[in-house]
Amino acid sequence: ANKINFQKNKFNFAALKPNTIKEILVIDGGPRNKEFSKSTFIANQFCDGAKNAGANINYIDLNTKNINPCIGCFTCWSKTPEKCIYDDDMPELLKLVNSADLLVFVTPLYVFSVCSQLKKFLDRIIPNLQPYIEIYNDISIHPLKNPTGKDQGLVVFSASGFPEVADNFDGISAIFRCFDKH
Repeated sequence: ANKINFQKNKFNFAALKPNTIKEILVIDGGPRNKEFSKSTFIANQFCDGAKNAGANINYIDLNTKNINPCIGCFTCWSKTPEKCIYDDDMPELLKLVNSADLLVFVTPLYVFSVCSQLKKFLDRIIPNLQPYIEIYNDISIHPLKNPTGKDQGLVVFSASGFPEVADNFDGISAIFRCFDKH
């Protein structure tokens, strides 16, 4: 059997303090029927374990939510701070993002990246960020508008139809490495 060799320098792993993960938000962007989704299957196994450990799980199926695409108008930063031009489900979802101890993203691998439902959700997180740039750990970031002061964990579950792992998940890995840095 082939061994999977993950390069340690590709990912920055950190552990949260014990007993700090109480609220877990699962954001499932997979467009398929959840009964047949390999990504959802993996995430559900994780959720079962987390529930058994005492965590509260909020599970969002993005396919059941009304989320309009970001058009880059930045009205949520300039004219109506924290309020998008669209009246959809995102304000409630952003509150859940802010209150979670752990964010769990679930997406199948589509053209070496996240599926469109999850990409649309990620694009609409802008109202949670300040409209200015700061330098943090030698990179330019938009700081959080309402930082909670607590560490927030990040986990990504993704499955692919490819039999090998090498190089197939580089796009998803890059997205979430950047997301985590910011």
